[in-house]
Amino acid sequence: MFMSVLYPTINSKGIRRFEQSRQSQTAGLLLFFTYVSAVLVPLAMGLLGDTFGDATFSLSLGTASILARAGLAV
Repeated sequence: MFMSVLYPTINSKGIRRFEQSRQSQTAGLLLFFTYVSAVLVPLAMGLLGDTFGDATFSLSLGTASILARAGLAV
């Protein structure tokens, strides 16, 4: 929900550290991995929830993935 507001900021901070000639390649790479994680994390959350029969495990994975992404963006 809040990713649409934060994504431009995180993306610009991520690519700012690279030289000018590589910034578009880096932005494309960040965008690719954002889309891949947007597909794989919910699938993994559903699999964990179905396997253990409780939504607590899937919510824990979602929280951990958000914290990991935030930590990598800094």
